[in-house]
Amino acid sequence: LSLRLQVLQRPRTPKIETPNFPKPETPSSPNPNTPTFPKPEIPSVPKRELPTTPKPEIPTFTKPELPVVSNPEIPSVIKTKNPKLSKPTFSTSP
Repeated sequence: LSLRLQVLQRPRTPKIETPNFPKPETPSSPNPNTPTFPKPEIPSVPKRELPTTPKPEIPTFTKPELPVVSNPEIPSVIKTKNPKLSKPTFSTSP
C-alpha cells in the first residue's frame, strides 16, 4: 500500500503549470461579442408554431389503412387448400 501512494502523488505536480497560461486570455475577448444578438430572437417564434400543426395529421392516416389490406388476403389462401384434401380421401374408400 505504501508503494502505490507514492506513484499517485508524483504526477499531480506538473498538471498545475499548464492550465495557468492559456486560460486568462481566451474568455476575455470573444465573450462579450456573441451573447447579445442571436439570443433573444430565437426562443420567441418557433415555440408557438410547432405543437399545433403536425399533431392532428399523424394519427389519422396510418391507422385506417393497415388493417384493411392485410385482412382480406389471408382467408383467401386458406379456403382453397381445404377442398383439395377432401377429394383424395373419398376416392380410396369405395
